[in-house]
Amino acid sequence: MEQTTAEKETFKVGDILWDSWGYDMTINDYCKIIALSPTGKTILCRMVKKVVKDDNGLGGGRSYATDEEYGDTFRLWIRCYDGKRLYFVGKYPYCQSGLKKNGMKEGSFTLWKGGEDYFNTYD
Repeated sequence: MEQTTAEKETFKVGDILWDSWGYDMTINDYCKIIALSPTGKTILCRMVKKVVKDDNGLGGGRSYATDEEYGDTFRLWIRCYDGKRLYFVGKYPYCQSGLKKNGMKEGSFTLWKGGEDYFNTYD
């Protein structure tokens, strides 16, 4: 993707993206960029597995992304806040297990900074 300002975040194939969502819960989803489109308007991604750490037994704890891909490839559209901060929007596979596909979820990913992210699955 062509950069218009020196301050704009950059991304590349192999980068991990993060989406945190939920109403009463905080769910973390992670995906990896596997290809950039020639037009610079979209990216191709696959979901990556996450590790749950410090689960408190009540549905809360920390999680982080691994490098292990799974599921189908999907496309996200590249958008930019304030000319600097990138985000990536589109539908991605949600709740896949084996060959059974349970649906798609619309999300808004940002570049993952690494480290551990808070989650809470207690509703």
